[in-house]
Amino acid sequence: MTIIRQERTIIPVAGGKGGIGKTLLTANLAISLASMGHKTVVVDLDLGGSNLHTFLGLSGEGPGIGTFMHTGKSRLETYLTATNWRNLSFIPGDCNIPFTGNIHHQTKLRLIRNLLDIPCRYLLLDLGAGSSHNTLDFFRMSDRGMVVTTPEAASVQNMLGFLSNLIFRVIERALRNNPPTHKALRQLLRLHGERHAPLSVEAILEEIGAIDARAASDIKKACLRYRPRLVLNMGRHPDDLLRIEGSFAATRRLLSLYTDPFGFVFDDPTVRESIDHGMPLVEFDPDCTAAKSIAHIAQRIVYVWDKTLNEPDQALLNHTRKFYEFIQKDARQRSMRDMLSSPMRNLFPNLFS
Repeated sequence: MTIIRQERTIIPVAGGKGGIGKTLLTANLAISLASMGHKTVVVDLDLGGSNLHTFLGLSGEGPGIGTFMHTGKSRLETYLTATNWRNLSFIPGDCNIPFTGNIHHQTKLRLIRNLLDIPCRYLLLDLGAGSSHNTLDFFRMSDRGMVVTTPEAASVQNMLGFLSNLIFRVIERALRNNPPTHKALRQLLRLHGERHAPLSVEAILEEIGAIDARAASDIKKACLRYRPRLVLNMGRHPDDLLRIEGSFAATRRLLSLYTDPFGFVFDDPTVRESIDHGMPLVEFDPDCTAAKSIAHIAQRIVYVWDKTLNEPDQALLNHTRKFYEFIQKDARQRSMRDMLSSPMRNLFPNLFS
């Protein structure tokens, strides 16, 4: 009897800095995908600072990644924890185990192998903020990871820093078994660091190619594998997508890396209310602006995640503009209803008749 393995999509979710809503987005995306009928597992890989369980509305974290790495026994799959949603399981970060954030390379490889063995349709990985080697290596588990940013300049800059570190990590690992070219890469990076000058992937390929043409070819192939998906969180206007278009050009020019605009989540005060109530956003108010934005991203994951998109993605831009118009119209209608229900109606009935 032939067993056909179900197709699986791994989605690491990263961000260049903290405070951008990455974990909230991951939790609610996982719930949305599970609610659509897909077997989903969400894993807290913010080593040393895990708190994904709070955004899932769970009271305790329980044993998970920390215990798995500390004991060196059993399989990661045994730490799967049930949630309040059908089709959704969770693996806690378990950061109460000391030094969870500092793991040896072999331990990381063991963790990655076990993550790849988890049976599900969608595997979402909530990564720690920043660009540590652990975070970059977890992100490299997929050719199409998700990078979250906000429209603020500092957040966009940190996103570009993350993508830069990602591509240099890809290059560095591609040369790990080639000592001469690896040494040349280190010298090149140090030289440009001392000059405070940006270093392009094309410049690296030229330098490495002069030493080892085959190594340069391998680097280029490795870099072309990756096509991160960008989600703009806490956006205020659809034009925010256009304002950060320059960052896409920068990644192409310097890093030879294409990024796909994939989602837009509108800034919404309901997010803070859901956090204060200890409830996932899509459960607290599924009709709020941010929850609908996240639901749209979940739909795009199901239908276009593996497709090549445009920069900017016109379909995403059109949807965001229409949704913005709907939000504005709804706000005007609510404002009018509030006015009609105010004491002014009783004082001046003829005015509102």
